[in-house]
Amino acid sequence: MLDSRFLRLMQVAGAGYLGRFGAGLVIIFTIPLARKILAPELFGVWMMLSSLIGFMSFIDFGIGNGVLNAITQAQALKNRTMFWRVIVSGYLLMVSIGLIVLGGWLLWLGLSHDPLSVVGGISLRNREQALDALNLFIFLFVINIPAGLIQKIQLGVQEGYWNGFAQLASAVTTLGVFLLPTELVGRLPAIVLSTFGVVVCFNLINSVIWMSRNAPWAICEPKWAVDRHVMRQLMSSGKFFFFLQVSAAFAFQSDAIVLTQVIGADAYGDFSVVQKLFMFVSMLTGVALLGLWPAFGDALARRDFPWVIKTLRYAMSTFAVLSVSVVVLLIFAIPWIMKIWLKETSTPPHGLIVALGIWTVIEAVSNAPASLMNSANILRPQLVIALIMAITAFVMKWVMVGWLGSSGVVWATIITYCSISFPAQYFILKKFFRSNSKKGF
Repeated sequence: MLDSRFLRLMQVAGAGYLGRFGAGLVIIFTIPLARKILAPELFGVWMMLSSLIGFMSFIDFGIGNGVLNAITQAQALKNRTMFWRVIVSGYLLMVSIGLIVLGGWLLWLGLSHDPLSVVGGISLRNREQALDALNLFIFLFVINIPAGLIQKIQLGVQEGYWNGFAQLASAVTTLGVFLLPTELVGRLPAIVLSTFGVVVCFNLINSVIWMSRNAPWAICEPKWAVDRHVMRQLMSSGKFFFFLQVSAAFAFQSDAIVLTQVIGADAYGDFSVVQKLFMFVSMLTGVALLGLWPAFGDALARRDFPWVIKTLRYAMSTFAVLSVSVVVLLIFAIPWIMKIWLKETSTPPHGLIVALGIWTVIEAVSNAPASLMNSANILRPQLVIALIMAITAFVMKWVMVGWLGSSGVVWATIITYCSISFPAQYFILKKFFRSNSKKGF
């Protein structure tokens, strides 16, 4: 008989693959359409904004991940009072963060002589579209800070499959919008609204549906009210997740900033297209991780270390085989894909393709132990290592892009991760299992 945790992982993964399949279709169809509709400069801005969604995820100050860990533990211990106190407190904190971000952006608009400097140099004829798109993006992002918390909640109760269904629905809607006449979706703000805006809309819908099914009216009673102690706990754990997310953003997702500042927004558009192709590999492994974090958290709360060790080894080996197989095929297929997909006659630099392929494999294998450390609240050692890597990687990107061009930012990430993060990750987990389990790692 299959383990219940494994069954839940399969449910989350199955729905997640449907959602990622939809997201993949969006990438396949929208990128060539946007590339055809938009000027190269505006296309680069759009691709950068798409990348910034991941880069800016740390703006919740780690509260979302703190909520995930807290409700996973509360669920495992069957503490319903604490469960709802965490959720209510989490939403209050998220709304507050959203208001702070909005205020910060309005202050930037009022004080900056060039608000568009954050996306690189933009010519005069495209500045209006670029600024409108950037303002819309920030507005949607602010709304999504509290709206996106539902994803963490559903993952915490191991119902992450609802995220997959919502993602699939948003993907279908986005594709439908892009079929509208060019006059309606031919400008950059309209494209931002039809992509990121649709995602935000379905996060709100998902929140309303889940809460209406699960939140009892008793949530308004004093025992369910905002708990200051819980809020302090969320902010305490959140600060570690926040700095981890910031460090990871600078280490892994700062390519957009470096390339747009050094080479230009239009050049980043070409880089991002190749990067998006390798994201399909990340999707294959990333979906499984959606349920892995809370599953680890549940097992650790019950002190089921043998299951944790077995699952970690299985996940890492599976991700390694899967990612290597797909990456090798993709490396040889990319020139053909570019010709068929984007009607491009020129082939992306082979060095860039190889570098992104190698990093994709490394990322796939390393995500499983990272999920375990996060679920176990092994945060302080991670933070120290992440800060060292972030500073090293960010500096190396600026240097190596001058030597190797666009592939330099990827090689900088690979070198710093393999020399700093990977060895540290191994020794941290080895020490953790030695102190908590007789079996070791």
